[in-house]
Amino acid sequence: TDTLRKGAVIALKTVTIRGQKPRVEQRADGIVFNVESLPPAAGSDASDVLGKVPMLSIDGSGRLFVRGTPAVNVLIDGKPSEIYASSVAEALKAIRGENIVKVEVITHPSSRYDAEGADAVVNIITRKLRADAAHAGISGAAGNRSENVGGDIHYKSGAFLLNADAFYQRYWNRNGSILQRNADDLILIQQNETRQSGNYYYGGFNGLYSLDSLNTFSLGYRARRSPNTTTSVAGNYEAVGETQQLLFRRSMVTPDQNKGNTYNAGFTGKSKNQQITYSILGMYAHFYGTSNYRLHQHAQDNSEYRENFYSATIHNDFIIQADYSQS
Repeated sequence: TDTLRKGAVIALKTVTIRGQKPRVEQRADGIVFNVESLPPAAGSDASDVLGKVPMLSIDGSGRLFVRGTPAVNVLIDGKPSEIYASSVAEALKAIRGENIVKVEVITHPSSRYDAEGADAVVNIITRKLRADAAHAGISGAAGNRSENVGGDIHYKSGAFLLNADAFYQRYWNRNGSILQRNADDLILIQQNETRQSGNYYYGGFNGLYSLDSLNTFSLGYRARRSPNTTTSVAGNYEAVGETQQLLFRRSMVTPDQNKGNTYNAGFTGKSKNQQITYSILGMYAHFYGTSNYRLHQHAQDNSEYRENFYSATIHNDFIIQADYSQS
């Protein structure tokens, strides 16, 4: 008591108070799954994370289902997944699991989400750098049929924010078969061999510039390429007794390629009282793909047959989307 009267300083032990968001939050229009409540998993992507979210499931091809229906509109930070990749499966592979903060599953979507033709909306919210900083990551894998490498970078300086990523994969396959048909003393033999090789790569960036705390401009670009070649050789033989001779040999080369470029620009603004939000997004997508083959057949009598086929597909899509909401 005498010590306290003299104004002595008493050191107390450090007290740490920790709070954690619930893993699943219920909303009027669906749920919010807080990914940060999960233990970190190195090397995971968005598809691994979504597989742990209630009501969501992903099949072997990367298609996303909500309560068993594939009619799902997928957004990334409120923007269409088409900005990031040509398919939902590719977009999910491009997002690292540790960069996801939460996932909104909206089972009763309103007109705000432009959900025409969709039974549900899945909005993936990624981590944002709040202070000037840079973060980058790289990963890769090697195998007997393919190898890949990918990386991403997130950079913030003042009012400017940049997110960029790239992925490259090289693959090769070799398959063969032998088919034999017996008819009395005649044997027909068909030997097939197929080789396939190709490359697959995509990459792009999205940049944000904030005029102030209420108004933000965005600009982005995405590129995708997937050239590949398939070569198949089939030999047809006739065997009588111990004698085997070639009837004809057929070879086919199928070089294909797919090229896609997507450009997007947008603006998002809020009123000073934060009750009105308005945005406009423009997107232009160009796709060019080819499908062709060269066939050559050489018969036992030295006759030859050749066939060539070529086709090209071009798509040009331009979308303008405007949203206005008031709370």
